[in-house]
Amino acid sequence: MQRLLRALLVVLAIALSSSAGTGCTGIDTSGNSKADEIDYALRDGPVLVEFGAAWCGWCGEQQPVIESLSRNITGVTFISVDVDVNASLADEYYVEGVPQMNLIVKKNDDGSYVYVDRSGRSTTDRFRSRLVGFMEYDELKPLVEAALAVR
Repeated sequence: MQRLLRALLVVLAIALSSSAGTGCTGIDTSGNSKADEIDYALRDGPVLVEFGAAWCGWCGEQQPVIESLSRNITGVTFISVDVDVNASLADEYYVEGVPQMNLIVKKNDDGSYVYVDRSGRSTTDRFRSRLVGFMEYDELKPLVEAALAVR
């Protein structure tokens, strides 16, 4: 029980520190157990996972869009994943180029996930759910809203 409590406190501390000064609610995913952090965040609502890298110029352009979404839409957690640090998670999400985002609606009881694809429809196909390349605020907002509606 103490281990669980300690783990929850660590996740909370990471979440609070990563959102400080940016207006972005979410969890800093620069360490280990990213899949666990995503699963934990899904308890509270949909999660937008943004895969990027420090060397990626378009990722730098995507970040202000995500921060703006996080300020204007509640009920969604925004998580950034550095593909150079978290290569195995990037592989699980079929990341072939960055930026890439996946909008995860929920985790089912059988361990599968529900996503929102680029058309705004829900899917259980992780590959099909990839949002590859830079996306403007007006492109992402309806998808995030669709994830909230499916939830």
